[in-house]
Amino acid sequence: MSNKPRKMTLEKKHNLTGWAFLAPATFLIAVFSFWPMIKALVLSFQTGKGRNMQMAGFTNYIRMFQDDVFIQSIKNTFFYFILQVPIMLVVAMVLACILNKKDLRFKGFFRTMIFLPCTTSLVAYSIIFRSLFANDGLVNYVLVNLGILDKPYNFLTQPFAAKIVIILALLWRWTGYNMVFFLFDGDMLAGYGFEIYHDKAKDAVMGVILLAMMVPFITILVPLFQMVAKMKMLNSTLGFILPTISTPFLIMMFRQSARSFPRDIIEAARLDGLSEIRIFFQMFIPTMKSTYAAAMTITFMNAWNSYMWPKVIMTQSESMTMPMVVANLTEGYVTDYGMLMLAVLICTLPTALVFFILQKSFAEGITGAVK
Repeated sequence: MSNKPRKMTLEKKHNLTGWAFLAPATFLIAVFSFWPMIKALVLSFQTGKGRNMQMAGFTNYIRMFQDDVFIQSIKNTFFYFILQVPIMLVVAMVLACILNKKDLRFKGFFRTMIFLPCTTSLVAYSIIFRSLFANDGLVNYVLVNLGILDKPYNFLTQPFAAKIVIILALLWRWTGYNMVFFLFDGDMLAGYGFEIYHDKAKDAVMGVILLAMMVPFITILVPLFQMVAKMKMLNSTLGFILPTISTPFLIMMFRQSARSFPRDIIEAARLDGLSEIRIFFQMFIPTMKSTYAAAMTITFMNAWNSYMWPKVIMTQSESMTMPMVVANLTEGYVTDYGMLMLAVLICTLPTALVFFILQKSFAEGITGAVK
């Protein structure tokens, strides 16, 4: 009886190669997304302060759903959703149709101007709208001078008016981003592995990873902070970037791009004796330039405009990011709007410039085009 080890079948080899491509991104998402989710779920059943936490069963849930402010916040969220989303999608489609006209001149300029709000940080566009609709803001100034109002109206303290301002701010910021989807009919590895070597098991993993997109970042903020603090990475660059290195959205984007990659080319390369690694680096990567441009733009915007996570882990003044500095300019009894708007402009320019340079590749890459 022969004791020679059996050679691995080609199918099994391809399957293991696929898992090898998935492993890095899946590991990072598991550690920095799903583990904090589990910790957050456990914490929701506890009560106390600091490290003195005790199990409290469903007490927190009962208190939460008996709280009038929480119930009102749910109603407000549905109000924003029902009004903002349909309007935003319709406006985005109309703008995309206009920009798709072949005889339209200065397409790049108009595309950049419409997408520009999306490049601004949460802090920047919040400040812009707060100053616009303030008692001494531009909106009140125009309405009073046109005779529509007798005196300035306090938009931000009236519940219904404040909701409309929030909807306008969301429309202003995200309509251009959604327009891009209609313009063209560590994550790259995972997207390639999910699609090129896909099977039922990998599809199941992809489905679980996409669940991370549905969970608001604020829900995992406390467990994530505890994890980073235990790793002694507060006020460090590594602590800032590790939770954001791999994201479900970019994995999904690269997977969509991989779907457009011709399978015949892969099979021909295998017959010619190319290894899976060489196929990936020499054949797949060069055809995905537009997807890289889109991924780079999104990653740059998210990192540059990030506010909440740096605000939590960057506790020293020398570690402050640009959005944190802009937010600090609003503190105090009197706000210098000149300095504030200059800071907002400086904060917005880099992301606007990146998008302007890569706008065509960004639009193609984000919709899964292969050039």
